[in-house]
This record gives sequence, C-alpha cells and structure tokens, in this order.
Amino acid sequence: MAKRLEGTDLFEPGCIYELQVCVDGEWYAFYVGETTNTDRRLAEHQWAAKNATEASTLVYRTIKHQFEPAGCEWRMMPVHAYGAEGPEDAEDEHIMMLLRQGVTLTNEKKGNAAWMTQRVAEAQDMVQRNITSYRKYREVITQEQADAKHREWLKDNTRALPDDFYESMAERAHRLAEKAREKIARADRQAAAVAEHRAKQIAEYEKENDNDAV
Repeated sequence: MAKRLEGTDLFEPGCIYELQVCVDGEWYAFYVGETTNTDRRLAEHQWAAKNATEASTLVYRTIKHQFEPAGCEWRMMPVHAYGAEGPEDAEDEHIMMLLRQGVTLTNEKKGNAAWMTQRVAEAQDMVQRNITSYRKYREVITQEQADAKHREWLKDNTRALPDDFYESMAERAHRLAEKAREKIARADRQAAAVAEHRAKQIAEYEKENDNDAV
C-alpha cells in the first residue's frame, strides 16, 4: 500500500510487482500488487499461502492447492518502481496490460465478486477499441455513458418541449462550451502549479536524503 510522507504530498518510494509461477521453465504472472517493502510483502504472501483456508482470497488458495502440490516454484518480481511521486494508476494499468495480453490473474477486490470478470471484459473492449491506457478508456466510457443518457432524455422529452427551447439550445451550448474551455484552462494552470510545487518538494526531499546519506 502506498504511504504518503507526513506533512507532504509525496510518497514513500515503492514498486508495483508481479507474483509469478514457473511452469515448464517459463515464468508467468498470476497476481499484481504494490508495496513499499518487498521483503516484508513477500513474507506476508508466503505466510498467507501456507495458512490458506477456503475463506482465503483466490491468490492464496491457488498457491496452496494448485502450485505447491504440483511442485511449481513461485516468486515476487518487481516490475515498476516509483519514487516520491507515488504509484498513481500504475497498478491498475499493469493489471489491464496483462489482461489485454490474455494473462489469467488471481487479483480480487473485497466485496465485489465480479471485479475480475469486469476487468477482463474491459480489457477485451480496450483491445477492440485499440486503447492502451486504462485511464483513457475510463474517460471514454464515462463520456459515452453521459452521451447515451443525454440522447435518451431528448428522446423522452422532445415532444413536450416548447419551440423556443430549441432556439435557446445553440446559445446555451455556446455558453457551456465557453465555461468548459475556461474550466480546462483553469485546470491546466492548476496542474502546472501543482507540478511545479511537487517538483520543488521532490528536489528538497532528495536533497535532504542526500545530506542524510553523507
């Protein structure tokens, strides 16, 4: 789990990792996680797999009841390190990249039994749409859903609307477009300011660490 450094918007360095199993001399990913301490996290996985029960999550049941009886070796492999900027969407992006490649994962989300089924369907849809960023895919889907709701509303309400409603639609659309452009410009300015502030914090943080190391 990503850990924010107290009093800052920076994070303790960590990594995204895969749990991989060796089958016929080849290593295959079967789980994706994130940690700030690989040794501790691997020990936690090993303990949970050894003591797995029917109530345990799928990854540990798979290790105990499938991999270990078959004599399959498994390991933790860091695949993406992050620094003070934090993991952002790296874990989700890596999961979706593997799913788009057809890799079977044992990741679950507590309280949502259909979580992986939904992710697999999304990965297949991303392939069909030729979208490689999960963040971009979510933005596209959100916009499509909003457009569909708007079309449905117009379909249900067209006959009930007065004639002058349509006359004002163009003007209203223009005002909304102007506000949208202003919002985007404001967000860009804010993002630039945040990036500049974060860069300064990272530089100061790294400088302090260098001094401590000396």
